[in-house]
Amino acid sequence: MDAEDILFEEIDDLDSRWRRDVKQRKVQKALTFISQHIRVLSPMRRLPSELLREIFVWLSPCLQIYPDSAQNWPSSKDLPWAVSQVCRSWRAIALSLPSLWNHLPLVRKTPDNQFQLDVLKELLRRTGEAPLDIYFYFSHQFEHSTHPIINLLLRHCERWQYVTVYASFATLAAFEPIKRRLPTLRALTVTTYAGRASTTFSPLQFDAFEVAPKLREVELDLNLADNHTIKLPFSQLVYYKDHSSSRLAIHELQQVLASPFLETLILCADMLGVSFSFPPIILPRLRKLRLSDCFHYSYIGFLDRITVPAIEVLEIDGNMPLATLISMISRSDTPCRLKALVVRMATTHSSGDLRALLELTPALEILDISLVSANVLYALH
Repeated sequence: MDAEDILFEEIDDLDSRWRRDVKQRKVQKALTFISQHIRVLSPMRRLPSELLREIFVWLSPCLQIYPDSAQNWPSSKDLPWAVSQVCRSWRAIALSLPSLWNHLPLVRKTPDNQFQLDVLKELLRRTGEAPLDIYFYFSHQFEHSTHPIINLLLRHCERWQYVTVYASFATLAAFEPIKRRLPTLRALTVTTYAGRASTTFSPLQFDAFEVAPKLREVELDLNLADNHTIKLPFSQLVYYKDHSSSRLAIHELQQVLASPFLETLILCADMLGVSFSFPPIILPRLRKLRLSDCFHYSYIGFLDRITVPAIEVLEIDGNMPLATLISMISRSDTPCRLKALVVRMATTHSSGDLRALLELTPALEILDISLVSANVLYALH
């Protein structure tokens, strides 16, 4: 093979290697392009906007966390900020869903009030005219009657739907401007504590929530001075729970019992020394009754005055003679509709009383009763 042939062979070899390298670079470039744009082919991009809206609704923090206390109430970091930062279409959908943003983060006094104000302003903008769920939590370190965050939310009180307030009675004064401006309020929880300023608070009557035409659920845990009162539309309630450390006022209880819509009544307040002097009353829709902390037989007079023809759940925690329960149930419709009976007492029960109680409750499905001796069970056999 002469030199010319060798030269042409080397040229052919170089050309084939060059072509192979070019081809490999093109393939690699194509693979890189595909990997960078693979998300364009994602099925998520082909989902209808209506389906994405339904998916996004389930990102609401009130569906992810059960907000039964300040510790469990969602904070700003629990809100679905990320879903509005993925792409332009997702952002448009997220911002069109007020239900993603109307469960406001815990409202409290913080070292950086300006940051909390900025977050709340943005959320209020995103919610449009949607109803708001709010938890005001002002601890013992805050007993003032004004605060910029409270003032901001007061301007939107017409949209309040579910509201929880933990504050001193003095701080409640900040809520006076909302009076008669609560057309959408449905549920209210108020917890107060005896702060330093509470003893000199004026006026002595808090009535900011007294006019709320849609309010149906109220839960109170009040620690008030004897000369302080709180006024609410008790006579329109469906659900009422009171576990105040101060004694429940009979006048307020009578207003609750006067509600023709009342279905759930839970009383945990101290009733020792309280005289139930109101006349007998029928609670036609009451389905659940729970009495707690009645260790001084303090609720006997109460049960002696009520008739509960629709009762389905009855829970007693404390001292209550079975004879009192039997008397109340016997005044109800026959047969009694009671399905669940929980009786936790510090005294034992006779087989005669227990048998009489069971005979009155043929629909009973759940029985949880304490301090029943083996002899009593044997006698019921």
